[in-house]
Amino acid sequence: MRDSMQVKRILSQVKKTISRYNMIRKGDRVIVAVSGGADSICLLDILAALANELDITLITAHFEHGLRPLEDPFETALVCKYARSLNLPSETEKASGLDLTASSLEEKARELRYDFFERVRKRYNADRIAMGHNLNDQAETVLMRLLRGSGVAGLSGIPPVRDNRIIRPLIETSREDILRYLEERELRYAVDSSNSDTRFTRNRIRQVLIPEMTSYQPELIEMLGRLSDHLREENSLVETWADEWIKDNLKKNDNDEYLVDIRSVKLLHHALIKRIIRGIVKRYNNSMYGIESDHVQEIFDLLHNPKPNIIMNLPGNVITRKEYNSLIFSYRRSCPDSFCYELGSSGETSIKEIGRTIVIEETVNSPDIIKAGADVAMLDKELLSYPLTVRNFRPGDRFIPLGMKGHRKLKDFFIDLKIPADVRKQIPVILKDDRIIWVGGYRIDDRFKVTPETKEILKISLI
Repeated sequence: MRDSMQVKRILSQVKKTISRYNMIRKGDRVIVAVSGGADSICLLDILAALANELDITLITAHFEHGLRPLEDPFETALVCKYARSLNLPSETEKASGLDLTASSLEEKARELRYDFFERVRKRYNADRIAMGHNLNDQAETVLMRLLRGSGVAGLSGIPPVRDNRIIRPLIETSREDILRYLEERELRYAVDSSNSDTRFTRNRIRQVLIPEMTSYQPELIEMLGRLSDHLREENSLVETWADEWIKDNLKKNDNDEYLVDIRSVKLLHHALIKRIIRGIVKRYNNSMYGIESDHVQEIFDLLHNPKPNIIMNLPGNVITRKEYNSLIFSYRRSCPDSFCYELGSSGETSIKEIGRTIVIEETVNSPDIIKAGADVAMLDKELLSYPLTVRNFRPGDRFIPLGMKGHRKLKDFFIDLKIPADVRKQIPVILKDDRIIWVGGYRIDDRFKVTPETKEILKISLI
């Protein structure tokens, strides 16, 4: 049965993929991630068929998420039974502590799964972890990232080899060929019922968008696979240039912040600048999760903004700050409150937790200046410097309300105004370091008020 023409062709195709990307070396120990689905069962059977020729040792690993009580035990039993039939060591683990209602459930489950595979790899002193991603997965990923607005790096899709450890031998094999292989080999596999749930974006792309696009271009899957290959090659070249530039030019200050000289960055090609930005964020945050191409573009725009001081908040608590001729990358300071953001010298900062936006402007003091209202604070700019911070009320907060001489507890200030406790949590408090300068919508601190001697005004609005 293994010698059928279809099986031979698919085995040959997978061998070419392994060779093309130098996925496996002779003598390697390979952890095969087996979910029990068609892709992973096919992957395990193919690697078992090639094991002697490739001179590799296989270990199977199965992670049970516990999200489908009626299906998970069957899949675990199926994987263990097949591993025994091949006389292969088999490792299994069931997830614990997953919050089924969390919006980040899919990402958390993925983290637990990969953590398990890595622990198994270390336990067996293995060299590689083989995953079952196929050509269709690649095409779906490219389309999904295209719709999300990803740049060249995102459109490069799923890497055939990641970190010289994660390998994907089926990445050039179509789902159609995988199913044909399983039929020829008469191999049993599990079908994940969640794959038919069109509430998930990937499933809608697979079941609705791709069939419609295929009616216009029958070779869509193959073309998207080739596109990802081309983009990955070009992306790799530009990343190499960016890494070399970062190595020679990136500095670190006493606060463990990364910074580069804007004047030297601006001399480079725009495409290289954007790749350098991505490289610095990844180096500083150890991840690009949540950072999209529009974030990179916004950082790029900072370089050409004539204003000397600007702050931009990024996903993952990363902050990009322009200070004159330096572009600085840092973390938002940890706050125990429900919200905490740093503020730059101009522009808008959305405080999503309370549905309000902070707007900062700078202006020259003059007799014609419009007096501040409840949601606008006029402050003496000479007495302040960036960055500022906005957060919600914290027990122990004190300030000097406008018109008063001594400090007053913010809690007592709220009590005097009969502001309910639940409302207090929604009031933004603007600070410079640990000094309150404005209780948003209520009162500024007397120390920062505008006087006849004030030359420049810092205007902060709450909209």
